[in-house]
Amino acid sequence: MITSKSEVINKLFFKELQELIHKYSNMDTRTIQIIESIYLDMKDSNLKEYLLSEKDKLGEIIGYYNTNEIDINEITFYAWCNWHIEEMSIRTCEAYYTELLEYKHTEINEYLIYSNSKDLKDYTRDKLDDMLDSNYEIDRLFDKEQIIDFWLEGTSKNELIDEMIYGTEIEDILDLDPDYCFTFSDGKEYVYGSVQ
Repeated sequence: MITSKSEVINKLFFKELQELIHKYSNMDTRTIQIIESIYLDMKDSNLKEYLLSEKDKLGEIIGYYNTNEIDINEITFYAWCNWHIEEMSIRTCEAYYTELLEYKHTEINEYLIYSNSKDLKDYTRDKLDDMLDSNYEIDRLFDKEQIIDFWLEGTSKNELIDEMIYGTEIEDILDLDPDYCFTFSDGKEYVYGSVQ
């Protein structure tokens, strides 16, 4: 019995308790295996706790896991994105995860997720093409003497982009101040930063 003096509240409490006992007593073996696998294989204890406290997200993983191939890294990515970026379905997250594996980075809203800034050269090249059309970005990236030198030397936009990609820290170009996000099962750490 709970401390409420209401008999109706006590009945509601016991009914919900019985449903909970029934739910966990009758859980199928596959679901138990999935939950235990996540709990044992996921390295980040905070993400584990997040998934255990967010039963809807855990349920979505279990439902997806029953019909699709999914690995612990994708589950880690899914949990982190839902906790730190925004709520999204596992199917939506799967597209970002695939992009992360294929291109070594992914962009979700204004956040760029990556492991090594060297993997951002093509991304930075595309961004610089637009950035060098912006007075604000030119003022941020160069001092007046550099701008005059580029003009006097007839440096083309493409030459400037190449020079910057290979001679400047990528994170400085993109104005990134990265923070740790997660580690995959292979020990590779990922970071994220806000991009404009």
